[in-house]
Amino acid sequence: MCVENERGEGQEQSRVDDVDWIRQPLLFRVKTRKVAVITGGASGIGEATAKEFIRNGAKVIIADVQDDLGHAVAAELGPDAAYTRCDVTDEAQIAATVDLAVARHGHLDILYNNAGITSSSVGPLASLDLADFDRVMAVNARAVLAGIKHAARVMAPRRAGSILCTASVAGLIGSEVPHAYSVSKAAAIGVVRSAAGELARHGVRLNAISPHGIATPLAMRGFGDVLAWADAERLKRVIEEDMNELEGAKLEAEDIARAAVYLASDEAKYITGHNLVVDGGFTVGKRLNGQEQSRVDDVDWIRQQFLLCVKTRKVAVITGGASGIGEATAKEFIRNGAKVIIADVQDDLGHTVAAELGPGSAYTRCDVTDEAQIAATVDLAVARHGHLDILYNNAGITSSSVGPLASLDLADFDRQQGGEMPHAYNVSKAAVISVVRSAAGELARHGVRLNAISPHGIATPLAMRGFGDVLAWADAERVRRLIEEDINELEGATLEAEDIAKAAVYLASDEAKYVTGHNLVVDGGGRSRGVRPMFSSGLADRLFSSSASSSKRLEGKVAVITGAVGGIGKATAKEFVRNGAKVIIADIQDDLGRAMAAELGADAASYTHCDVTVEADVAAAVDLAVARHGRLDVVYSNAGIPGAAAPPTLAALDLDDYDRVMAVNARSMVACLKHAARVMSPRRAGCILCTASSTAVIGDLAAPAYCVSKAAVVGMVRAVARRLARDGVRVNAISPHIIPTALATRVISETFPAASAEEVRRMVTREMQELEGASLEVEDVARAAVFLASDEAKFVTGHNLVVDGGFTVGKDLLRNPPSFA
Repeated sequence: MCVENERGEGQEQSRVDDVDWIRQPLLFRVKTRKVAVITGGASGIGEATAKEFIRNGAKVIIADVQDDLGHAVAAELGPDAAYTRCDVTDEAQIAATVDLAVARHGHLDILYNNAGITSSSVGPLASLDLADFDRVMAVNARAVLAGIKHAARVMAPRRAGSILCTASVAGLIGSEVPHAYSVSKAAAIGVVRSAAGELARHGVRLNAISPHGIATPLAMRGFGDVLAWADAERLKRVIEEDMNELEGAKLEAEDIARAAVYLASDEAKYITGHNLVVDGGFTVGKRLNGQEQSRVDDVDWIRQQFLLCVKTRKVAVITGGASGIGEATAKEFIRNGAKVIIADVQDDLGHTVAAELGPGSAYTRCDVTDEAQIAATVDLAVARHGHLDILYNNAGITSSSVGPLASLDLADFDRQQGGEMPHAYNVSKAAVISVVRSAAGELARHGVRLNAISPHGIATPLAMRGFGDVLAWADAERVRRLIEEDINELEGATLEAEDIAKAAVYLASDEAKYVTGHNLVVDGGGRSRGVRPMFSSGLADRLFSSSASSSKRLEGKVAVITGAVGGIGKATAKEFVRNGAKVIIADIQDDLGRAMAAELGADAASYTHCDVTVEADVAAAVDLAVARHGRLDVVYSNAGIPGAAAPPTLAALDLDDYDRVMAVNARSMVACLKHAARVMSPRRAGCILCTASSTAVIGDLAAPAYCVSKAAVVGMVRAVARRLARDGVRVNAISPHIIPTALATRVISETFPAASAEEVRRMVTREMQELEGASLEVEDVARAAVFLASDEAKFVTGHNLVVDGGFTVGKDLLRNPPSFA
């Protein structure tokens, strides 16, 4: 075959025999020299990559709009380089560039989608320029997809090729980078993840590279807009030093170029769908300090518009509210006491739904592609009710472009903007999650929470049309069966629009008052046992009260809670009992445990001694629940210890302490999972919860042993969730941020021995928090546990519910930001 001939038969074996193989240029280890197109190739990372590719034996087409620079670079690189003008926002020019490479050299092996721009919209969200957003997305996201499309067009028939895309750490973690840029780069990563599977089946690899800040001309302009107070020299130092985590190293364009050479070469022949992060460890950690708060103490513009009023009914706007998930959510909100504005373009349906729901609802026409109509809808809510408490951005469309990438209709992609699902749809939803991550940090500082909900397939009219386009051979009944059964992991459960509506009620309520920047994934599910009506007490109770709803959401369920005598465990036991469950309190603090069980009542609670490091104790606690109550519905593996304070260096890490922490915090949860599954799987029903931590999401928040143990918990949940789903058992984690419990206060005191009691209290309650106007309490975590344990969350599994007030979604760019920045 031609591909085999090109790669060189027996090439791999020759490496073993030839001690000099590594000295050969990476791109020159084949009989035919590789041909590459690099967009944005006239400067910065693109120029460095062009030079590195030439050095390694490739032929390069430099594609850019900087004609003078492009011609100069091509002349400098010699006869193996050529320049062509290419505006990547114009698909025809991208296609022409790809065709030029094939016409000139006979084939195309590498396309590097590197062209990009920064955003000039650097203020608060309220001043975001959507025209600027569109420009950034056109270059940084849409053009990436266009490049992939046309590269695939010529690579797929040859069943060989490598496509690279420049993303950014801004697409991975929130920061002070303009929102448009962050979203565009997350979308680029979404493109890679969406398209890599298809291309892999044609022998074409697709990867992203996410660099940290480099002092390229583009970066200097972008950071200059963000840091208007800094001169050029200060900007350069900010990028190269202040933002750098890795001691003794400086990121340069050549480092990214070498990463590109590796990914483009046959050395990386089995790497695809990957995002190679080149950031010196920047995205793995976040320091605890109070400096983020000081920057916005004098700004209250958002809080004035998003008043949290506890004496009046909440007001919600739901886009796409006339059908499907939106309609179900409108009904659930009304049922729980809210006033709702249904915003849609389906006028007849919208008026009908509003009439059905009664005087608490109203319909308004709103085309969400028109910013003015969105603004008018928000203003309508305020004019009619005096305030707006909840906005649910639910409107969406599917993609009609369902063929291979080479036939992708970019006009359809534009409509989407904004697996087997159409690429445009996948990318648009990845961009939505990025919007949440990008903006949540800023909004948190003004007391506004921002979250996403990611449902699996539901047989709504929208989904039926979308899947019908993908599966043109299937009739309506077959499409419905595919959505409700074939793509479902969990036996006996069907995801319904009402399940998403109930998740929305939870996230909109005060029970989730410390959940922000989170993506609640509703894609698994437990065996349905007759879902009860939502809440009899109404949204006024749920959203306005600091106490839980009085409805019995866990009526008839039996639960075992480890570490239940204090802190989160104690609060959860009380909340479970209040919601109708019977609870086995499992702990090693016998006197406190018996007293607590007596307080909760003999019919509702009982205590058993359980050292979670002893598997037999865990098994006995599970068996006690079954023996006493005939069943076990919920196991909450909550027991944990903090371990010793963080050592000054990893070289000083006490591995004995590490072993103890891992035994209690990680190994014991395996035991709980094991024995809970032992009794739940035969019944094909049950829910297992595990307390993780915000330290599992982002590093550098606690001692290494504790961080590792909690990351292991989240890893375990993800590892077992799919298998247990097939037995009707759901498993989820809850990752709370620091709570001012006695345990947490003691740990902070040990970590900062010079701090006074008042300073420790302020650190825990203020300086380590992001969300203005709220304090995380054990009851908040308990209510999250009630939600996940209840039938309201019957399709949530394998999920990590982060309750951190937005702490883990953002990170300052500077390690030590100046106070005037």
